[in-house]
Amino acid sequence: MTEDTAKSRKILIVDDDASIRLLVRSSLRKMKNVEFFEADNGAAGFLLVEKISPDLIFLDVVMPVMNGIDFLVKLREIKERNTIPVILLTGYKDKQRLEEVLELPNTTLITKPFIVEDLVKKAGILLNESV
Repeated sequence: MTEDTAKSRKILIVDDDASIRLLVRSSLRKMKNVEFFEADNGAAGFLLVEKISPDLIFLDVVMPVMNGIDFLVKLREIKERNTIPVILLTGYKDKQRLEEVLELPNTTLITKPFIVEDLVKKAGILLNESV
């Protein structure tokens, strides 16, 4: 295994909007040694979490099959996965419900529409990388 492979980090993007997944992926393209994985709903995303054990998750709140809030609550209940940093990407307006999930550890919020530089900066901080 090379040093580059050893440092490879996995970013999971879970959003039902393909254009948002593309925007996140292209915004972070300058990061080194990053692999991107995508899912278009919470249930598919959760299966990927179990398979790849990502280092960072971008998570939409409003999605079919399993919404982001249910995904996040379920994720935080699993001891081996509860420290994975999650950035919620949402235009969701239920402030009270969002405040509840933002109290969960390793969880932060970026509202849609978002500024690409803010997204890159937060991802860099959570992955300990300057971008």
